[in-house]
Amino acid sequence: DQGDPVLEVLAASMLATTSLLAGRPRHDLMHRALQLAEVLHERPPLGPWPHVLRARQCVWGGYLAEARRRFEAQAAQFARTGIEFHRPYRLADRARIEVAAGNLAEAIELGQDGLEAARDAGNAEAATWTSYPVGLARAHRGETAAALDAAASLHSWGQRRDNPPRVFTAHHIRAVVALSSGDGATAAFELLAAVKLARRSGHRHPGYVPFLPDAVEATALAGDRDTCEALAAELEDQAADLREPWTDAAAERARGLRALVTGTDDAAQPIGAAAETFDTLGYRLDAARTLLLQRRALRRSGRRRAAADVLDDAHGRFTGIGATPWAALAAEELRRVAPGRDRGELTPTESQIAQLVADGRRNREIAGELFVSVATVEAHLTRIYRKLGMRSRTELSRHVLGDRSR
Repeated sequence: DQGDPVLEVLAASMLATTSLLAGRPRHDLMHRALQLAEVLHERPPLGPWPHVLRARQCVWGGYLAEARRRFEAQAAQFARTGIEFHRPYRLADRARIEVAAGNLAEAIELGQDGLEAARDAGNAEAATWTSYPVGLARAHRGETAAALDAAASLHSWGQRRDNPPRVFTAHHIRAVVALSSGDGATAAFELLAAVKLARRSGHRHPGYVPFLPDAVEATALAGDRDTCEALAAELEDQAADLREPWTDAAAERARGLRALVTGTDDAAQPIGAAAETFDTLGYRLDAARTLLLQRRALRRSGRRRAAADVLDDAHGRFTGIGATPWAALAAEELRRVAPGRDRGELTPTESQIAQLVADGRRNREIAGELFVSVATVEAHLTRIYRKLGMRSRTELSRHVLGDRSR
């Protein structure tokens, strides 16, 4: 009906989201939808309501802080309206944020609550929707059987209902299981199937379900130079159309991987820059995984000490996140590159951080002094505690001060 503000809000937000997924962003439409929705703020938080869709777009594009704010506001609105049907979807959205942020246990807890709410409401679609972040978190944690069960459920649902996004997510979960065990060939098989389906269905946003960035990684690891180059170029084209921080970082990592497989340029620089961007944006898993790739480029160029430092960093991050199979990969590589590094020897950066902790500096102060993120400082501290067999800042400070007095 003409003049119906609810209809206009829904139409504008859905068209903006569809255009974004197709790689043709219409920020003007989403801005218009959000403006109109403010007048209707007491309406229930419907699935296609612009605040919901904008928050999801923030996760895809690299704006986790904004996504959190929006979903927290929706949680408060939900508490007022109490519409049980929407609860599992909102929990699934929040779980997706926690996976990106590297809070895997919290993601699983939120997702399990969402699955229970979906079953209580008799909402099979919501239960399937929630299976993606839960399955993805379990894949990163090494809970392989549960992750593959989630992938099977998603694939079955997507095939029965001709729903490509659910099939994307199934392929992605199975690929992460393979990548986290170092199996690039199996991961490439899964991800290339998703890439082909995305081309047919017109999906061109690499952050929606990140099968394309992971396909670049998988084909590089599998040694498939031609496919890796083609996928990297495709990803760079998509990122250029979207111009979002997460997609830009993914494209930069792809450029580095392309350089790695072709041997044409210094691959370590763009991969390292991408890791730093992911870290700054708060995507801790992406940052750690990118460091794991950077070590390949450093080792290829003969910089073994630098490769060992990066591996040490990645291992500490994965351990802190609880990404067990990824941590095992990093530890195995570290033993190969720098035997003995895991037996108590601190790197120069770790020694500097330990000294600053002993001086009473907090993590944010240390990050500012060393020009790194707080997450990087936390990752270093995790490794320091592991190497020295300690559990607290107090123990570390006593250790450092004891060394000083000798």
